[in-house]
Amino acid sequence: MGLLDIYAGPPAPSDPLGTADRWDLCIDANRQWRWRRFARNNVQVGASHQGYWHRDDCVRNARRNGYTSEPPTLSDALAERMYPSSDPLGKNDTWGFYQDPSGDWRWWRNARNNERVGASSEGYRSHAYCVENAVRHGYVAP
Repeated sequence: MGLLDIYAGPPAPSDPLGTADRWDLCIDANRQWRWRRFARNNVQVGASHQGYWHRDDCVRNARRNGYTSEPPTLSDALAERMYPSSDPLGKNDTWGFYQDPSGDWRWWRNARNNERVGASSEGYRSHAYCVENAVRHGYVAP
């Protein structure tokens, strides 16, 4: 099953934080786990920026972007004990905003170790819409 390229417009105005979003976890054509996030109007508003060999890793990345449907697992608890300084929800992540060559706005998100852990799944015509989408994924304006 491959991922669909669905146009994702600005977040639904009635739910700017995406509390009613629907999440899909699926296996892509490379047999890796990915997540997708849809607003109430079925417009895709987010997707994992990479594939994961293990479902638990995919779920952990989705949680970093606001997924709350599954409670933490034993492997999550073990990871926290092994790496107590880890930041599973990304509260200390670094965010960036930029314009791509076509003039659309995009965002990226890096963990403390500078690993890319998120990025916009599409470009936005305005900086404001781009920031709205980043807020949906955990961005807090300084």
